[in-house]
Amino acid sequence: MTAIDDDDGREIYNVVLMMHHPSERLDRITSELGMERHHGWQAGEPRSTPKGTALPGTYKDTYWGHSDEIKGHRKFFETVMELLEKLEAASEYVMNLSSSGGRISLIVHLPGHTNIGDVIKPADLMRIGRLGVELGVEVFPQMT
Repeated sequence: MTAIDDDDGREIYNVVLMMHHPSERLDRITSELGMERHHGWQAGEPRSTPKGTALPGTYKDTYWGHSDEIKGHRKFFETVMELLEKLEAASEYVMNLSSSGGRISLIVHLPGHTNIGDVIKPADLMRIGRLGVELGVEVFPQMT
């Protein structure tokens, strides 16, 4: 999902939680986190395009993704911290996922044509690090 301004000129951005693991089951991730899965695939399943066209081979790892679209709110790290609280509630599971070959990322998707910014506190960075979670920011310029 691309982050852009809405028709009223208010900010729109997405905060995405992504989990990759060599073998974890999608339903277990969903259950352990208590969050809805918006996209993903299971390790070993046949590969396909987003529209369902078959591709050669199978997925090498499980991918589980959740995304929140936020409108009219500039403090995107507040949304990151809300997701972090959910991860902390399942901290034992999250740390096990990381230590068993998984990769967990919180990614902010920002528009490339809107003035928007935020700052994350050192204590919050430490909370993210303790769980073994990556923090990323991606910019999506509006294509013309």
